[in-house]
Amino acid sequence: MDVVMICGLCVVASILCKVLEKNTKEISTVLSIITVALVVLSIVSKLSEINELINELFIKADINSEYANIIMKSAGICYITHIGSDTCRDCSENSLASVVELSGKITVLSLSLPIIKNLISIIEGILM
Repeated sequence: MDVVMICGLCVVASILCKVLEKNTKEISTVLSIITVALVVLSIVSKLSEINELINELFIKADINSEYANIIMKSAGICYITHIGSDTCRDCSENSLASVVELSGKITVLSLSLPIIKNLISIIEGILM
């Protein structure tokens, strides 16, 4: 699905959600979640191309490919966290949205610890 189709789908779904929201907020929320799921599923195929390109760049730069995997996982966590928190906010659950965002931030931080550790050892090597 290209970006024009995705935008069209999202605009139509938004209009339908607003119309349905007056009478049945639950159906409106379900329609919103289904639309998000369809869009995410349609763009997942592009992720393998992006992952391959990043891995190639890391190999050419002679950087450990583990770092490319960390970057891809972190980006995925950020997108999933954003979608999850927005969905919670759409359901008027702001406290749950905040918890989703906090868990995403902590997960990315813990995932990036090997990179931070390596960076600190490089800085120590330069200073000594």
